[in-house]
Amino acid sequence: MRHRRPFGPSHDLTPARKSGDEIVASFLTQLRAVSLALLVGAGGARAQIPPRLTATPARILDGDSLSIRATGLAPGARVTIHLQSTGVGDDGAPEPYYSAATYVADPRGTVDLSTSAPVAGDYAGADLHGLFWSQHSLTGDSASLGAIAALKLDAPRSIPPRQNVLTLEVGGAVLSRNVITITPGDSAVVRDTVRADSLVGVFYHPPGSVKLPVIIALGGSEGGTDVGDWLGPRLASRGFAVLGINYFSPPESPVLGVSTVLVGIPVELIERARAWLASRADVDTSHIGILGYSKGAELALLSAATYHWIRAVVAYAPPDYVWQGIRRGPGPAASSWTHGGRDVPFLPTTGAREEIARGRQSGGKIYLARVARNNLAAASAEALQAAAIPIERSAASILLIGGGSDELWDSGASVERLETRLARARYSHPHQALVYPGAGHVLLGSGWHPTTGDNADAMQNGGTAEADGRAQADALPRVIVFLQRELRPH
Repeated sequence: MRHRRPFGPSHDLTPARKSGDEIVASFLTQLRAVSLALLVGAGGARAQIPPRLTATPARILDGDSLSIRATGLAPGARVTIHLQSTGVGDDGAPEPYYSAATYVADPRGTVDLSTSAPVAGDYAGADLHGLFWSQHSLTGDSASLGAIAALKLDAPRSIPPRQNVLTLEVGGAVLSRNVITITPGDSAVVRDTVRADSLVGVFYHPPGSVKLPVIIALGGSEGGTDVGDWLGPRLASRGFAVLGINYFSPPESPVLGVSTVLVGIPVELIERARAWLASRADVDTSHIGILGYSKGAELALLSAATYHWIRAVVAYAPPDYVWQGIRRGPGPAASSWTHGGRDVPFLPTTGAREEIARGRQSGGKIYLARVARNNLAAASAEALQAAAIPIERSAASILLIGGGSDELWDSGASVERLETRLARARYSHPHQALVYPGAGHVLLGSGWHPTTGDNADAMQNGGTAEADGRAQADALPRVIVFLQRELRPH
């Protein structure tokens, strides 16, 4: 029911004479009011609440959560929320990203991204992170660029890095705008370059002299310190020190003192890392963990099986066997790792070069997981036993994370086999396996960033953007809780 205006006896109801311009202005004002009432809700106090898009808090540390809600809407109204951000392209230049989804307001006139499933748009199902991981590059996307221009949204490439612009639109009218800032870490976090005793890498730590638990971070076959640089600010902002080790750099980006082939890397490098950490007054070497991604997870598990001073290990997309090393040019088959000057027993990657050549020549896709599966099937029982990473010998708490549709290598199956072996051995330390069905190899992330390009290259990581984004959003908070529980002194 409409509420009538409560005129009192003192009100003069005699209309004043108006000019033509005043009549037109009055008509336009009433028309705008009626339009807003139709969009928001015509009756009662609801009509007095303007549509609003809120994000609380407006600034978060990557990996943390927040609330995103649209309020003041008519129950059942269809509304669209647009998201724009700026990433970095392969060439290092700013890359604009965009997503949008349409929702139906609930009986209270609210859309809550954590519980409201879109009825159309770039993702499906209720998912707080959905608008974020489903963003796609605007390069070459004339349809999205046209929609952005028509609604007069923020100009692509105008949004500063780390900012995410959310816009609420109803029926072509932009009603509210909000900005969320997602930071990789606190501004006070310090990044030091490490180069000492054949150890090359980066060291992240918060300021101060308090002894901190420390994570040794190991990247994959991409080489360099990308994983250390990604984890460093995020974990240092949560009370850890992080040492990212550069154990391998590819020939196209050589680093002095670092191997340009992923062959024969000494496991003792991890022992040297511990010695370097012990030289610092701000590190508690009685609480050291190790985190590896992909090929780095292979080294992390092998290190945890070798050194009992490692208290916790996190393995993202790991294998459960040691595999042949990686080199670009010709050379004999050799292990990725050595220990005591000898090759660690390994399984061959027979057929990998042929798979890569086939994919590149045909302009098709490269699936290395099937190469691994073929070699596992061909290996003898003796070879499998020798190359198996003896994680049962570890004294660390273990968190394993795998993708059920990993096409780079079959990390989901590897995680399941590792967990089975730990259970069979009645492993006495805490251990947990997380396998995400439908997810691929790109599991290290927060869910707050696009995953739509995870399979853009010929080399296939497997999985879908949806499964990868949701796996990242679920896994990272679990990793943080695991490290806090296992490494923080109680």
